[in-house]
Amino acid sequence: MPILTQIHKYIYEVADYCSTPPREGITNVYFKNEHTNVQDELLIEAQNNNFRKTLSGISFVCPFFFKLRIPKYFHYINENNLEDEIIKIFSGKENNCFIIRRNINTNNKSLIITYFIKNDNTIRHKYIIKVKNYWHGYLYINNKVYGNEEKDVEILIDKMMKDFAPINR
Repeated sequence: MPILTQIHKYIYEVADYCSTPPREGITNVYFKNEHTNVQDELLIEAQNNNFRKTLSGISFVCPFFFKLRIPKYFHYINENNLEDEIIKIFSGKENNCFIIRRNINTNNKSLIITYFIKNDNTIRHKYIIKVKNYWHGYLYINNKVYGNEEKDVEILIDKMMKDFAPINR
């Protein structure tokens, strides 16, 4: 199970790095045992590894776009198993629901909302993109376009997905 943490304005997946399962709310304490540059070097190595896990077991996920914490509905999905993982997440859902995930193609300025529409029994994806300090997102549901613009990505997600339940990790 992935363990996500926010360090230096970025999100990392650190499950293989941590030797013991941490409690919820893992912070950068795993990287501050001593005051050395080794921990920062591990994080820089992860950022430069094309989204693959490093030998130390750390994966760079994306920039930290959120206010205080990583939302529970933000899911880390390895792109090698993307379709299978998404099907597993939405399997058996009986309501309209959604997750947020990274976008490796434009990682520094966008996220992907992946959502399930019960009536159609379909899984769809929408991009939310940051342009000049504003987040933009559009949803097309029942032939209606819902467009939003917000400075805060979490407010944008709340507005866009108000009729959908989040799926927490």
